[in-house]
Amino acid sequence: MAITRKKNPKSNPDRSWRNLVSVKRRRPMSSVAWRRSLLGVGKVLLLIALLGGSGYGIWLGCEHFQNNPGPVDLTGPALPVDSLKYATDGVLSRNFIKRTLQIPENATLMDLELKDLRSKLEREPQIAFARVRRRFPSTLQVEISEHKPLYRLFIRPKKGIPEMWLVSGAGVIYKGKDFRNATLRALPYLNLNPDPGLLKKDERNGYQRILVLEKVSPLLEIARNDFPELYREWKVVSFLRPDADESDPGAHVLIESKEVKEMRFAPRNYRAQLRRLKYLLLEPGFKNNKSINSIDLSHGRSVFARL
Repeated sequence: MAITRKKNPKSNPDRSWRNLVSVKRRRPMSSVAWRRSLLGVGKVLLLIALLGGSGYGIWLGCEHFQNNPGPVDLTGPALPVDSLKYATDGVLSRNFIKRTLQIPENATLMDLELKDLRSKLEREPQIAFARVRRRFPSTLQVEISEHKPLYRLFIRPKKGIPEMWLVSGAGVIYKGKDFRNATLRALPYLNLNPDPGLLKKDERNGYQRILVLEKVSPLLEIARNDFPELYREWKVVSFLRPDADESDPGAHVLIESKEVKEMRFAPRNYRAQLRRLKYLLLEPGFKNNKSINSIDLSHGRSVFARL
């Protein structure tokens, strides 16, 4: 038999365990939370300001272009070129560069065509490479690299007197400008008589590059840098088929000097031959001779000399 309980009429029907849970109160925000909240609001306001400013700027730009058609100058007030910043690895003077560029009076940097100025410079045979830049507000910067002379070459034009030209180690022929006389006197002469056909005119009233000199010039460059006591005596350079291989016994480079009338080198292994020449000239039998007729170093380790 089931047991039933009587309800207490005095009991409150709304009273339950849920009513026992206390109501939570919101805790006050900490200073860190306040800063984060303010930062978030600030970001939103900043974004709104940027969008508004951009829109206003676009509107002002449209109004300006509608009311002021034509090109826009973003460089500020134009000033005439009043300064030339100039650098070279050679000897050409600032005045030569000014004469070559021929910048119009009162011309601004934006009036100048840099490619044209560079072309003017590089048309000069002495200049190997040029760079021209703008330096605002009014400075033109010019940097050039020059061919370095290694030989003097006398050329007699038709019905004229011989003219002195300079030749670089790469075979570029040009009229030297702004060189000191002492520098020119130290250069040996280049004799092309064994093969005068190497000298050819070009379209600019000059002469084409002598490519084969690239096989000869290392001899002079090594001697000038590492054996200056030998190089100072060298007066004339000539050659025959220097681009041939070892199977051609007639290929050679010939040097005429004060101490030795003729020195013959094979067109290869120049440093080893110069070293043998230096040791040979230090030998008492050669050192005491004021003049030596010839020394042939073109046969490997064998050296043939005639006193």
